[in-house]
Amino acid sequence: MFVVIEGIDGSGKGTVTEKLKSQLVEKGKSVDTVSFPGYGRTLYGDLVGKYLNGDFGKETHPLLHGTLFSIDRYESKDFLNAAIAYNEVVIADRYVPSNLCYSALKCKTEKEVNDVCSHFVKLEYDLFGLPVPDAIIFLDMPVKFAVQNIAKKAARSYTGLSADIHEADEDYLSQVRSFYCSKLRVFHPATRFKTVGCVRNGHMLPIASVVNEVENVLTQLQKDMSNGTPEA
Repeated sequence: MFVVIEGIDGSGKGTVTEKLKSQLVEKGKSVDTVSFPGYGRTLYGDLVGKYLNGDFGKETHPLLHGTLFSIDRYESKDFLNAAIAYNEVVIADRYVPSNLCYSALKCKTEKEVNDVCSHFVKLEYDLFGLPVPDAIIFLDMPVKFAVQNIAKKAARSYTGLSADIHEADEDYLSQVRSFYCSKLRVFHPATRFKTVGCVRNGHMLPIASVVNEVENVLTQLQKDMSNGTPEA
């Protein structure tokens, strides 16, 4: 089962991915993980880091900077295919949906949104032949809480800034969150989408609670797939 953990910056994707792996391994499952972008791991992952650091400016066209993210994933295609072939579960911290959501919000018209999202679906899944995930789990974190988490992040290898050019734009993050919630399904190939809320009654949930909920979702998704239940 190939699972993608998605969410806006500061939603806890990396932490959830690693803790989920640990829980599944403790229960006897073979699990592998991968994180995108591949900072320090791929040639284009390092170029993505330069873009997010602002080295290429802040107003590049989404077809240009989005292609950096796409090629970064393409560089990991062999690893992904091998991991999926040899493990019961493979978890990706970000994947193609991130490119669709973050690129779409850099577009100026609805037609451009459609064109850009369609372009990256064709580029990554059709031309590059990247594996389509079985499930996408969106960690829904309101922006005001995500920003608090971003402020607590340790130094990153790709930037000396306290927040990269995406993380620093709260209005942009809010629009990206809205796109994930309402429009991603329109553009992404058929797959199972689930949302896991990270806040309840005005307070962030403990990370253990979020991880447990994600594991519960995966368990149900595996049952649905085994029974041939249609995508929801």
